Amino acid sequence: MKRVVVIDDESIQRQSLVSLTPWSDVGCRVVGEAENAESGAALIRQLQPDIALVDITMPGRSGLDMIEELMEECSVEYVVLSGYGEFSYAQRAMQLGVRNYLLKPVEDEELLEAMRKAAEHVDGEKKRRALELGLREERPFYEHFGRGESKNKYLEKAIRYMEENCSLNLTIQEVSRIVDISPSYLHRLFTEHTEYTFGEYLTLCRMRKAIRLLSAGELRIYEVAEACGYKDTRYFSNVFRRVTGVKPTEYRDGKIMS
Repeated sequence: MKRVVVIDDESIQRQSLVSLTPWSDVGCRVVGEAENAESGAALIRQLQPDIALVDITMPGRSGLDMIEELMEECSVEYVVLSGYGEFSYAQRAMQLGVRNYLLKPVEDEELLEAMRKAAEHVDGEKKRRALELGLREERPFYEHFGRGESKNKYLEKAIRYMEENCSLNLTIQEVSRIVDISPSYLHRLFTEHTEYTFGEYLTLCRMRKAIRLLSAGELRIYEVAEACGYKDTRYFSNVFRRVTGVKPTEYRDGKIMS
């Protein structure tokens, strides 16, 4: 089941979406809800859902502002709702990587189809990342992925620093200072040369370290989490599962899904 959060400031509509939508028909279940972008961002950070159904127009920050804020932190598939047919909203949503944009009032079948597509994309991403990390039944560690094999010296230096310091609370601003370029330029280097954002790449660095530690089998899960820069063990486990498709305990105990 894909884990879904619903973020909408209209209470009646939000409750209707949560309670009346046949989520199980598309392999989903609602794990949380929020009434504005601020609480929605906090909810996504806490729960690390697979999919977020987000209203665009809310008091304070918009749903698109929230999505942009979370782009480098959380890997979530977004389905957005809007009561306005203005092209500018759809255009910005597409620029942020949103694949499903629905106009309110939305029909049940239309919503379910969008959620079905979102769930399929989540499955595809999990398989792709599991392959990149080399998670097979024989449990090899993917030794050479992300080792700075780039022709750009700034990116190489940034990646080396991230690999060596991934347990720290690194930011793109800090790393850009280390390599002596602007944060925007470093962000562009990552997306152009690695196909990942800075935040996604930092997560992969941490997950590779977690795989090494879990394979060694000498540390408890909470100790692995701390060694990889995560103070919250549950949050670490959610991230590990999202990236690899398996729980840390499953990987450690050899219960790897192909």
